[in-house]
Amino acid sequence: NPVLSWAARLIHHAPVGDFHCGMRGLRREALVRLGLSTPGMEFATEMIVNAVQAGLRIREVPTTLVKDGRDRPPHLRSFRDGWRHLRFILLYAPDLLYFLPGGAMFLLGLIMVALLARGPMEVGGHYLGVHFLALGGVLLLVGFNVVTFGVLARVIGRCFLTARASRVVGLATHRYTLEAGLSVGGLLVLAGFAVDARLLSIWLGSPGISMEGSVHPGFVATLVIVLGINLICASFLLAMLGAEVGEVRQRQRGLPES
Repeated sequence: NPVLSWAARLIHHAPVGDFHCGMRGLRREALVRLGLSTPGMEFATEMIVNAVQAGLRIREVPTTLVKDGRDRPPHLRSFRDGWRHLRFILLYAPDLLYFLPGGAMFLLGLIMVALLARGPMEVGGHYLGVHFLALGGVLLLVGFNVVTFGVLARVIGRCFLTARASRVVGLATHRYTLEAGLSVGGLLVLAGFAVDARLLSIWLGSPGISMEGSVHPGFVATLVIVLGINLICASFLLAMLGAEVGEVRQRQRGLPES
């Protein structure tokens, strides 16, 4: 309990010392607003996390812990029930689950690809070739997709859960448009194909020529094409979820749904 409560306080910024205390008091309208649905012991965690996400006021009152007087064995299973709590804590924490690891991988991959895009290099006497370029490409692609999942998780939380509006949701649904995503993604795809077309013309125009020097540019061109396609697909999904966010805002303001 202390470990899970510490993790939940750290991740969700909830002013609660014990997440698993069974003594709770709340108004009926607040209970309806929370939309609680978990079937197991994580219900206690869901109540607090949803209250934080919904912006409700939370206060903790000291209580006295008394030893259980029942003579039957406890129903609690430490590892199984503890994992259910931890699982719920992580599912509602897109910053920790997506943005931090995804952003770190994307940034590291971007640096590696930028350094090795034109060819191999040496750093501190160590040769960095196409293998490190491949590693950088994987980090870049995985990081991009993980961050994209984080954005989608934020928007989904705003649409269907009790999550409050955030800067990420505002940028994703108000500033960012489908047309912008399609334009940037399309430009990335065209740029990648342009580089590949240039390499193809060199290969066709010079029979027998060694193309070893084009491995790095060709790899980067393919990477850019994949990034563009991922961005296009994510933009369509984000636009669909953005429409749901608009309906949520209307309901919150008491306006009729369109």
